[in-house]
Amino acid sequence: MILIRPASLKDYKEIAKIHVETWQFAYNRIMPQEFLLNLSKKKRRKKWKEIIYKEEKGTQTFVAEKDKKVVGFCFVGYCRDQDCNSETGEIWSIYVDQNHMNQGIGTKLMKRAVVFLKKEGYQRAILWVLKDNLKTSVWYEKLGWMIEGKQKIFKKANFQLKEVRYYRDL
Repeated sequence: MILIRPASLKDYKEIAKIHVETWQFAYNRIMPQEFLLNLSKKKRRKKWKEIIYKEEKGTQTFVAEKDKKVVGFCFVGYCRDQDCNSETGEIWSIYVDQNHMNQGIGTKLMKRAVVFLKKEGYQRAILWVLKDNLKTSVWYEKLGWMIEGKQKIFKKANFQLKEVRYYRDL
């Protein structure tokens, strides 16, 4: 059974581990290997501890728990894009451990995130996906997300990738 619940401070280490390992798995052919191999779980742990500890009003981190172990997470809140109004929320991140993918866990996290955004009063939601991440784009579209057409550049020191924005009405 999968339990979707708000994250607590005790979850930050597992969230960081999933975050780094999922990037290394899912972006294996999209991002340079050197970049992926140098992702730091220690830095991610620090970041997630801070995020959960200081969670702002209108934001929430949810975790998916299976057999009392965190196997996925989703972080949602207000839209960070300047062209969005106060009626637009955003899925900031959603990741599932590679050993638990294709089991409906991501879909359950997404549904819980959408419920949260609705309760917060948002009428619309957006999310960003790497343009070359076709598998995830297909999954978003199956869940009712539509490509909007806006693009931005994901920049790192030695590479850059295009991201595209998706939206859905809530």
